[in-house]
Amino acid sequence: MKKDNCCENKNSSKNYLPFVLSILFVWIYTVWHQIILNRRSWMIAMNDFMGVRFLLFWILKLFDMKWFVNEFSKYDILASRIQIYGRLFPFLEIVLWIAYLADTHMNYWIAINIWTVLIVSVTGVWILRSLRKKQAIDCVCMWTKFPLPMSNINFVENVAMWMMAVFMLIWMWWISFSWYAYADHSHLSNPNAQVSCH
Repeated sequence: MKKDNCCENKNSSKNYLPFVLSILFVWIYTVWHQIILNRRSWMIAMNDFMGVRFLLFWILKLFDMKWFVNEFSKYDILASRIQIYGRLFPFLEIVLWIAYLADTHMNYWIAINIWTVLIVSVTGVWILRSLRKKQAIDCVCMWTKFPLPMSNINFVENVAMWMMAVFMLIWMWWISFSWYAYADHSHLSNPNAQVSCH
């Protein structure tokens, strides 16, 4: 009976409040950065959102790393088979935080988003698998003080991250392709031609 009460409390809508507030904080920061600093760009906005999101959830994980590694291994196949991956995962997030908020070269930007797509894809597949099996596990994105049961909200948030990373990859590919298409490459077909640098 006591166990049932525990599960009932875990599924209460109040448990989702810290998660919703966390995402709301990330969005508020993103909008503030766009308006106050006059950085009105979808690409910069998505970079800000991804970077701050990784930072915030990285901080929450550090409060109880042992709990995180244990819970993460329950639904992520890599963490369940490679224990060091679960321990390193929060630090991968901090690397992504720094990378997203730093002004980096286009090639690094592409690599960052490819890495994000891979991580989010693996995690998302196993979140969906856990939801279909109706496993009673906690989402590891929050601190132990804010127990959050795995639900469709987590999957939607994961998909949103995946879509933003994929969109940025497509945009960067298009920019690179457009630059190459409109650039003057006549010197490539004429070895004797001189290339002027302006």
